Amino acid sequence: HRLLLPFDLTEEGLERVEVFRRKIVVQADELALAEREVSEMTQQLKLAASGSGAAAPVMATVADELEPDATLKRDFDMLARQHKRAAAEQDAETRLAELKRRMGH
Repeated sequence: HRLLLPFDLTEEGLERVEVFRRKIVVQADELALAEREVSEMTQQLKLAASGSGAAAPVMATVADELEPDATLKRDFDMLARQHKRAAAEQDAETRLAELKRRMGH
């Protein structure tokens, strides 16, 4: 019985096997390089997110541009509280007026 392989073991077949072996080595090297790059980028991102490292000022600038202006937000919140307070006072005055009307004052 003869073992059937998807390639023959002639000189051409052996050459093909060697090419595939080299491809595997190159792909393994590329994978190792990509893993190192991802590890470095992850570390840089963690440093930037913590407020340290070279990218921190850039990250802070980007965050400032993405976040609403703090002063504007504070002013908006203050106006919302004032509106809510005014509405509550108006409601209290309306109820008091209704109560006085019922009591005949």
